[in-house]
Amino acid sequence: MSQGLPAHLASLALRLGRVDELVADIAHACFAFVRSNPVEMRERRRGDTAELFVHAVDPVPPIIGLAFSDAVNQMRSTLDNALVLLLEQERREPLTGRAERAAKFLIHEKEAEYYNTLKPMLRHLPELAPDQPLGLRMFEMQPFRPLERIRQMRVRSGNGDTHGGHHLRVLQAYSNADKHRRPHIFTVGNAALASTMGAASFHTAPLAELVEGQVISSTRDKKIDVIEFWPFVGVRRPDVGELVPPGAELDELHRYLGQVALPRLAGLPQGSFFPPQVDLRSLGRTEQERVATASPSYAHARLGLHFGLEVQRHERELAARGEIDIQLPRRHTE
Repeated sequence: MSQGLPAHLASLALRLGRVDELVADIAHACFAFVRSNPVEMRERRRGDTAELFVHAVDPVPPIIGLAFSDAVNQMRSTLDNALVLLLEQERREPLTGRAERAAKFLIHEKEAEYYNTLKPMLRHLPELAPDQPLGLRMFEMQPFRPLERIRQMRVRSGNGDTHGGHHLRVLQAYSNADKHRRPHIFTVGNAALASTMGAASFHTAPLAELVEGQVISSTRDKKIDVIEFWPFVGVRRPDVGELVPPGAELDELHRYLGQVALPRLAGLPQGSFFPPQVDLRSLGRTEQERVATASPSYAHARLGLHFGLEVQRHERELAARGEIDIQLPRRHTE
């Protein structure tokens, strides 16, 4: 098989292929939502003070949150599936009974907690002991291990004191939260403000959830106009609390699993990876054939380029007709 994957791991690539499909669904839904002009702004004046505030925000399509949940759970399940497949490969027989029920990929931030959870598992799965090859690989991947402490998710806030959290810990936190409530999906936005008097000055607002009544700008004696406003859909990363685009968040977790976590756990040669874009729909093909012909292209990257080119094409067509397309929030003056 290509990509250096043994045949018994092909089913893991299919799961990650499904994640790629879900990220594509999210990208299409987010793009359509943002292009629908979902935020209504209003101006109000109080004496010599002008305020621009959020009057209404359209609800985010529920498919975005549901697809995000599905992708998170696919990725978390892939780690457990991988462990079972590797145990069965070592034993050369399927896991059954208590051994099958005990098999799960552990994720802990404290070493003592890891051993407390592992100890009862070893009665049925001695292969997971840290002095065994498979057990050592799982142990070395834990967020509390020295080399893993430097592995952090990307931070988008610009705050140097903010830590993104280890990839496995973030994935676990999303999965655990999803068991009790749906991921918090909402509209957020960047606003660039400019004065209509004198030289234009720009200010980029921090990422924040947009809520009705929220004042975007307030100034005296000068009318403030929003010259750029780009609403987008965000999810709050567990524990850290940072607002992040759901597609980009899943893309980073997907890449970590396919390029780092799963190859390490399986003990694959350097450079092995699980391809992201796997054909899951055509007929008459084996799992191995699907993986062997899979594309290394990730949905978030290829669709980001696609949508960017689509916007550019639309703008060129308008320019050729002497028209202009300025995407501003819906606005009224009170």
